[in-house]
Amino acid sequence: MNKFIPLIILFAAISLKAQVTYNNFPKIGDAQIYKQLDHQLLDLNMVSDTGANKTWDFSLADVFTFGADTSFVIDPANAPHSNLFKNATYAIQEGYEEFATFDFFEVKNDRINLLGESDYSNDPPLKFNSGYLSLKLPLIYGTSEEDTANLSSSKQDAEFKEVHHVKGWGTMKTPTGSFPCIQVIKNSFYIISESGIPVINQTDVTYEWYTPQYRSPIAFYSSTESEDFFGNVSNDTVAFFLEKTVVGVNKVDFVNIGLSPNPVTDRLTITLDNPSKIGYNWMIINSEGKITQEGVMHSEQERINLVSKVKGAYLVYIYSKDKTWGIEKFVIQ
Repeated sequence: MNKFIPLIILFAAISLKAQVTYNNFPKIGDAQIYKQLDHQLLDLNMVSDTGANKTWDFSLADVFTFGADTSFVIDPANAPHSNLFKNATYAIQEGYEEFATFDFFEVKNDRINLLGESDYSNDPPLKFNSGYLSLKLPLIYGTSEEDTANLSSSKQDAEFKEVHHVKGWGTMKTPTGSFPCIQVIKNSFYIISESGIPVINQTDVTYEWYTPQYRSPIAFYSSTESEDFFGNVSNDTVAFFLEKTVVGVNKVDFVNIGLSPNPVTDRLTITLDNPSKIGYNWMIINSEGKITQEGVMHSEQERINLVSKVKGAYLVYIYSKDKTWGIEKFVIQ
């Protein structure tokens, strides 16, 4: 069985099912249920809109009646061929019984890396030569990250390149509600070769929206273009939203931020919801993605003399070493 072709499909528009990414470190026992949206009801200009204080509305595209997709975070030791992925922190199971696939991830410093995939078939597992970037944390507006990786077998080679841009912040509206969020754009490039001859090249553009209350993205939109050896070109687009999360015994911790006054003129007070979050880092980001101020929460309330007096929308971003985070918008008038 040729397993590189399924891998390319795996990383394409339906990649969410096989490569669920997280905005903070996932916990074994977590699960999430995603439902597909009708992407034709979504305006691409709205989807791809970047910048500060944006609104993305997916709420009216939930028209499909077929079932949702569920994935599970499991102990990697319980997945087939786990001995080949000894550095794995967790695995994500998609599907059930003999039809299940398992993706192995490593949490390393500020990155979540995909190590490879296995299943219950007799085919050898797919394993990257090194961890392949899934997400870098924390998600700070205006930053970018790039990574490359390779896969090899006796007949085929695959080259992968991934570029992530944290390009927007604002509000995402889905059928389950409205959420403050960070927008991440992932540009992915793949080339599959047989005996040194390229047979498939593919480009993916994926938009993901993350909110502090959930570990996985609350929505995603992905478009794919692939071309084979004969010049045949195919395109595909899908969109999903997070319909439900199932968090066994693992409570999702996030930073609930209070800001006053809002709007503000020159002096802003940041209030934390819990004294355990004293010591967290804070930063203020303007509409251009530049950090205008930053510091540490020394108490449950931090009073800040604003350096920037330029009128407009700003973002307060608070995060910890374990990548727990929170965001809140304020306006200078």
